[in-house]
Amino acid sequence: MPLTVQHELTAILASKTFMTTTQLRGSILRQIYLTLRSSWFRKRPQLVGTDDYGNRFFEALPNKGSEHPIRSKYPQRYVLMPGQKSLDDAWMTLRSELPTISTEWESWLRHRRADPPTKEEIASNASEAQRRMSQAAKLEVKYQAEREEMIRQGLIHGSSEPASLNRSSSTQTSKRTFPVYPDMEVAPGEGKTPTDKSSHS
Repeated sequence: MPLTVQHELTAILASKTFMTTTQLRGSILRQIYLTLRSSWFRKRPQLVGTDDYGNRFFEALPNKGSEHPIRSKYPQRYVLMPGQKSLDDAWMTLRSELPTISTEWESWLRHRRADPPTKEEIASNASEAQRRMSQAAKLEVKYQAEREEMIRQGLIHGSSEPASLNRSSSTQTSKRTFPVYPDMEVAPGEGKTPTDKSSHS
């Protein structure tokens, strides 16, 4: 290969390498710039509500400069529990249990609902849950009373099975796990003599 052609190829490769390195540096610097710009000009999270436990709930606009699709698409939501001062403390709360947060607020934090709940909605849901628990307790008391009456009349025994299905349990100390009938074999060939077995073979 002539020396001039070799010099030209070396120069072309060097220029392409320089351009690639420059483009890479430019893309890195551009990403750093976009990240800093988004952090400088990002609006501060707005307080959207509080609850009876003293928790404060915040929402920030989506971070359009983020490479993460979720952060760039959805607003960021935070909760500051009593004693927490800054949002730096808040982002970890969703990684742990939230014992003092209502299900409505937790659904909002996890983006299961678009709008934050109102105090009236939370109170209404709590009242409905209390009503259902009270109704369930009444039904349990009614069921126990009816069951005790059926036991007293002999319709059922102490167990939940009817007396007609539980006759054998009164004569046996332990309940069998599988029914046994006197006219049926438990194991094949049970009760037969060796001559009976040989006559069938």
